[in-house]
Amino acid sequence: MLDGVMRSFAFGATLAAAVGPIALLILGYGMRAGLKPALGAGLGAALADLTYALAAFTLGSFLLARLVEHERVFRLGSAAALVGVGVWLMVQAARHAPATAGATAGGDISRPLVTTYMLTLVNPLTIVIFTTFAAQLPLTVSRAAAAVFAASVFVGSLMVQMIFAAGGATLSRVVSSPGWIRALNMLSGAAIATFGLTALI
Repeated sequence: MLDGVMRSFAFGATLAAAVGPIALLILGYGMRAGLKPALGAGLGAALADLTYALAAFTLGSFLLARLVEHERVFRLGSAAALVGVGVWLMVQAARHAPATAGATAGGDISRPLVTTYMLTLVNPLTIVIFTTFAAQLPLTVSRAAAAVFAASVFVGSLMVQMIFAAGGATLSRVVSSPGWIRALNMLSGAAIATFGLTALI
């Protein structure tokens, strides 16, 4: 059981550590809006990982079969969402002045949380990764074990997402020039859109 908990924690942390569109989104929130919204975005991503972990550890084979049936639809929807968010971020960066270091004291977390949760959730490949990992866990022990392993994934993921959030907020303080912050936000949006375009192509 303890081995499964440690494996799940490491898996959640490793999965979150991959620098992809979600990591860039969290970093962008930190640079653009401050620490609190970035933490909300990080929590949203970790909650999505928890959702996938619970689903994969209990209904993995069933969900995988449904995904195979509609893989193209899920893939196109996920890619289109990334392109849309990336373009929106670039437009926002171009139109509005970047946040100052003082913005880290406040900010709404609900919108970043929901946005990041939904974007993380619409990636159909994630359920494949989680279902594959589930084969390494002693899930036959009990239903409670699946919940414990899923919670361990959540903690590992959350730890890394918080690092991304803090990194983005710190970067906005270190890079004090509004022009550079705007450029970094534009670059982050462009990178997220590129992830989506690559999937579409």
